[in-house]
Amino acid sequence: MWHLRQIVITFLLIFASAALHARSFKVTSPQSLSNRIERQARTQEVSPCQDFLDSWGQKPPQLQFIDCQQVATSQGDRAIATYSTTSADAAAVEAVLQHKFRMAPLQFVEGTWEPVVSNDKGQLRPASGEFVDDNGNIFEVVMTSERTTFSRRQDWRKISKFKVSIIQHLEMTR
Repeated sequence: MWHLRQIVITFLLIFASAALHARSFKVTSPQSLSNRIERQARTQEVSPCQDFLDSWGQKPPQLQFIDCQQVATSQGDRAIATYSTTSADAAAVEAVLQHKFRMAPLQFVEGTWEPVVSNDKGQLRPASGEFVDDNGNIFEVVMTSERTTFSRRQDWRKISKFKVSIIQHLEMTR
């Protein structure tokens, strides 16, 4: 009898322990579990963000890599690498970007210097540079100034810094 009583008590302890542990687990639907696994897999993927110009061997020495962020936009995901340069080096960096990536010359437009071209009607449109890597990934190359009132190139030295952005459109390849 003592032996049967010991078995029942052991069974109850095991059952109670299992019940306590079951409360700490959330029961999820198969779809919810699938979504959670997919989210975990995405976060464990290698980020496409990096110092793109350096990885291509195309980084002018006057540019300082600031950071790279992956951003979701209404037009798709982007990886944006940001660089800065001083106003003293801005013209040299602009020339390199024009030569290597076919970026248009910077023009003063509504308080910033940016790469634009005008059509035969005098309307301006963005004219960033472009790079396509060996894997067919497309990158947009843009240089801009901080907001300024200096609208003449001769005054660039009065602008504290210029920014270069390399934008990878993650869903676009060639």
